[in-house]
Amino acid sequence: MTAINRGQKRDGRGILLIILLVISLFLLSLSDKTTVEKPKSYGLTFLSFFQNIIHNSFSLVGDTFNSIGELRELRHNYNDALVSLENYAGLERELERLRSENQLLREQLDFSHEMDYRNVSARIIGKDPANFYNSFVINKGSRDGILHDMAVVAYDRGMFGLVGKVEEVGINSSIIIPITNSQCFVAAKLRNSRYEGLVSGSNGISDDLIMEYVNKKAEFSTIMGEPVVTSGLKSLYPPELFIGRITDYSAEEYDTSMELTLEPVIDLSQIEYVFVLTEE
Repeated sequence: MTAINRGQKRDGRGILLIILLVISLFLLSLSDKTTVEKPKSYGLTFLSFFQNIIHNSFSLVGDTFNSIGELRELRHNYNDALVSLENYAGLERELERLRSENQLLREQLDFSHEMDYRNVSARIIGKDPANFYNSFVINKGSRDGILHDMAVVAYDRGMFGLVGKVEEVGINSSIIIPITNSQCFVAAKLRNSRYEGLVSGSNGISDDLIMEYVNKKAEFSTIMGEPVVTSGLKSLYPPELFIGRITDYSAEEYDTSMELTLEPVIDLSQIEYVFVLTEE
């Protein structure tokens, strides 16, 4: 009885083992793919996560360096553009200056051709800033036929007029004493009424001119703005050269003459070129 029971138990265990083995094989056959793939999937997911982090980090660093490089290049291009713009602006200013100078030279050339006197054109190369109305220097001298006491004229704002006379002559330059100098005297007359007088500078106080010894009768025919010209009588200066226009006058009862204040037709502070009259 005992042996039989033992054999039955062994047989029962064997059958149970076989059943468990079959069930295990069946379950294994159903789940072998998922159980194997899940670890692989988890590993790949984990690895991809870190790969993405590393890739994004390197991309961010690379983009940052690229941006810095692009900013440097943009700043360099911007600075080059500023330099080019400044150069263009300088060229435009220089072109405008050359145009103005060319126009001025054309006007001066036309004026010199229209004059009834042989002349030598000259450029002002020296001025005394502290005492401009006393003298200035031109770039022509005895080599160019210029002599002492020759008359000097200029063209300014559509008008030609007397500037002064040659005071000293060098080989290649000359000193001009302008009519605004109080030591420069010019025999003059009112262009319309023909009254005569003597014009000189106002002692450097201003660029106004003073015309003295004008007949007192001129008070009744004097018109503000009337031109005053050279008389040409016993004078170094040719006749009918414009000097200035009347801006004021004074006549005292006890005086036999009157005094006129003139504004020069030539603005000596603006002119650059003059003409020395050498021969009629």
